[in-house]
Amino acid sequence: MLNGVKTILLGHEDTIKAFADAFYSEVKQLQTSKASNKISVQKDLLKIETFIKRCVDLLLHSDTPMDSIHSTLKELEPLKRRMKR
Repeated sequence: MLNGVKTILLGHEDTIKAFADAFYSEVKQLQTSKASNKISVQKDLLKIETFIKRCVDLLLHSDTPMDSIHSTLKELEPLKRRMKR
């Protein structure tokens, strides 16, 4: 089997190089996309954590109805946990 593959590939170095270049380019693009997505998730997580802190501060230091703040916190906490995965 290896001799068959060797026979097929010999003389097609330009095709092999084109494949390797395309493969490298795709891997690089995926790495860049993953890094960009991670930064975006971190920014969103920071916003959620800040909003949760504000809700807790409102609960402790204001006359805002507790039910509305509590329901907001119930929605944000699971979202925060999912984003931290």
